[in-house]
Amino acid sequence: ELKYILNNGFSWQLFSISNAIQIQGNIFVIQFLLGPIYVALFTTVRTVVNATKQIQDVFSASIWPELTSAMAVGNFTTAKNLHRSGVLISLIISTFVIIVLYFSSHIIFDLWLSNSIYLPKYYFAISLFGVIFYSFWYPSSVVHYALNQHAPLSYYYFLFTLVQIFLCYLFTKLFNLSGAPLA
Repeated sequence: ELKYILNNGFSWQLFSISNAIQIQGNIFVIQFLLGPIYVALFTTVRTVVNATKQIQDVFSASIWPELTSAMAVGNFTTAKNLHRSGVLISLIISTFVIIVLYFSSHIIFDLWLSNSIYLPKYYFAISLFGVIFYSFWYPSSVVHYALNQHAPLSYYYFLFTLVQIFLCYLFTKLFNLSGAPLA
């Protein structure tokens, strides 16, 4: 039992380690290849984009207990409907917020940055586009958490985080700052 507990505990920590590597790794790559102004632009855009992800996280976390309960008693029809509804609502929320952010980005960034850094509209659009993929990823990952089967997911997440850092380097070198959100 100790091996099982340690594995599950480590796998939970691996999510945090992967997130830290991804956040700091991208900043390191951008700093190394492009310099500090691009780091400021990247982190500002990422903060705004991550606000949409946090809205999705709150919603997905709210269905997590119901999903766990449904799967624990073997009510897979309810679990399937919760998952499907979770992904659909997450997609609707993200689409709405993306549209609002895209068309109000000049106001947000002008106020935030006081016109000190130019924000290319295409870069912001590419960054927002990733939110659509996240609206499928996070509600689906909650299924693994609800089943307490998160360990394999955490190892894949760590592996793909390392691949993402490599792709960030490659794409940033090829496409300038627009390569980072593509990665």
